Amino acid sequence: MKKLTPAGKRAFKFLGIFFFITMAISGVFFYQFIKGEGMRIGSDVPRIDHSDYYNIEGKIYVTPWSSIPSRIKDADAASFRVLKNSPWGRASVGVDKNRVYCGEFALDGLDPARVKIVSPQYYSDGQTSYFCSYNPALYDAMWKYMFKLFFSAFGFTDYPQSYYFPFARLDTNVSISPLTQNPNVATDGKFAFYKGKILHGADIANLRNIKEKEFYLDNFVLKHGSGDSKEILTDGKSVFWDAEIIDFITSDQIYLLKVNFGKEFLYEPARGAIYTQKEMLDRTN
Repeated sequence: MKKLTPAGKRAFKFLGIFFFITMAISGVFFYQFIKGEGMRIGSDVPRIDHSDYYNIEGKIYVTPWSSIPSRIKDADAASFRVLKNSPWGRASVGVDKNRVYCGEFALDGLDPARVKIVSPQYYSDGQTSYFCSYNPALYDAMWKYMFKLFFSAFGFTDYPQSYYFPFARLDTNVSISPLTQNPNVATDGKFAFYKGKILHGADIANLRNIKEKEFYLDNFVLKHGSGDSKEILTDGKSVFWDAEIIDFITSDQIYLLKVNFGKEFLYEPARGAIYTQKEMLDRTN
């Protein structure tokens, strides 16, 4: 049998170490996956008032989109209740005698005794106001989540939550009210807010949603729908996409076209102007 050269021995040793590390990391992630599945709350456990909150043995948990439960450690279970904010009957906001919560996070400054639902995603006590989405979002990029999952296996962190309810404190100290039929929008009488962010330069008297049209496949059959866009607004002078003014001339005819599950085009038919992914498209292409 031919002996390995020194270089071959080093390569063999390196491959052995690499294989061991790979298998060890894979084992940790597999263990964490199995552990996470075991942590899920069963369907037989009742929710608090049909929300994403649970009271389990005097401890409050929240599970955005039925993800791994996250315990709200400071919540007072005896006084905990939910504010029904979602049009689908689910709730992302909870209140106890001490705090108001958006998902698992306490909303600093919001008075639990005076908090009111202003609209499906806005809350205020008359001075302090917050946006709290009823739609969960991914916490981190996947690689960040994997790092957290790895460190939690060794007890350095709690088991990571994959989803959360986005929230933001409004830069105002007066009462707020709904603006348009868009649940993402509110006003304090001076500024318009989109998901809690100020729409700088927006004329609140003329702010409105634009229309959207959607084409999608359902069992290989092309179908379509229409309604108001929740992401794009106009005040007759400017167009706002996710709270940012975009370089697009508005008109009464513009609409958002959604196709192929996620592709979006802002279209103005009179001029043939198309805007997508934060840039204008050449109509000749």
